[in-house]
Amino acid sequence: VASSVFPPSVFPRPVFCIPSHSLTIVLSQFRFLLSYCSCAVAFSAFLMNQGTGYTGPFPTLFTLIFKRAVTNIGNAYNPSTGIFTAPVRGENIQAGALLYRNGEKISIAYELPTSGGVSASNAASLLLQAGDQVSVRLSAYSRIYENPDNHNTFSGHLLFTM
Repeated sequence: VASSVFPPSVFPRPVFCIPSHSLTIVLSQFRFLLSYCSCAVAFSAFLMNQGTGYTGPFPTLFTLIFKRAVTNIGNAYNPSTGIFTAPVRGENIQAGALLYRNGEKISIAYELPTSGGVSASNAASLLLQAGDQVSVRLSAYSRIYENPDNHNTFSGHLLFTM
């Protein structure tokens, strides 16, 4: 079939024709599998929707709820609870000051100033199982300040599935 259009060096073996109705079915199945297997996950959320103010202090460890999700591809971050739930097993980058996975502390960014303002940042590469939950928490008797400059964020994205 192809030898009349292309020289034999391009198609050294016979090329088979696929009926168009079969090709449509195959493409449809391929698109379904591709949408099922590919998993785009990324989010970034700010602590407050608007305004200025403190959150805390609370007498116990407190899960921060980052209310304004500016990006939430895959809807794995819940802006009502402040919790990211991994939809698939894979390597993720998570960024937040006091990171917890399934209730266990992963990392902390901490600064104790003698005067003036403070700034801290933290990120971790985590192998998460489907259903694992990641959150940012506020230590007991601590507080966090926010203003329209969005100093406090919780972000993450899936690097690859495993």
